Amino acid sequence: MNKDRESNITLESYQRKEAVDVYDSEVLKWSERYIFNNYFSRPGVILDLGCGVGRTSYFLKQLGHKVVAIDYSNAMIERARIKYRNSGIIFELMSADDLRYPDNTFDYAFFSLSLGLSEVWPLNYIFWQPKGYASPVGVC
Repeated sequence: MNKDRESNITLESYQRKEAVDVYDSEVLKWSERYIFNNYFSRPGVILDLGCGVGRTSYFLKQLGHKVVAIDYSNAMIERARIKYRNSGIIFELMSADDLRYPDNTFDYAFFSLSLGLSEVWPLNYIFWQPKGYASPVGVC
């Protein structure tokens, strides 16, 4: 299967109401809570990549961050906008491989690996400073 076709199949699955409902029912993972409390304790501007319905975005906002959250699924973003409409979180429909922000817009970037892999992957796969988008702050 080629990469474009695989990507389209994945996007189609994230657009389904059943998938949105599943992600909407999840709670913050222990590993995400640990990472946020230990590596994102200094408030800043954070880009939450693959935010889904905003589970991690909301926790980061509660820690005092200004949060810009993106996902490539319109259904996920729409649910997040409704669920957290008064939170001050900016939810945008955008793919992580097509970011449209000026250089040094963010202090941090976070990607929780929506498939649950954040429980087992090394930290450098979970958060990083995307070249040109985040200032040199935090842990890489």
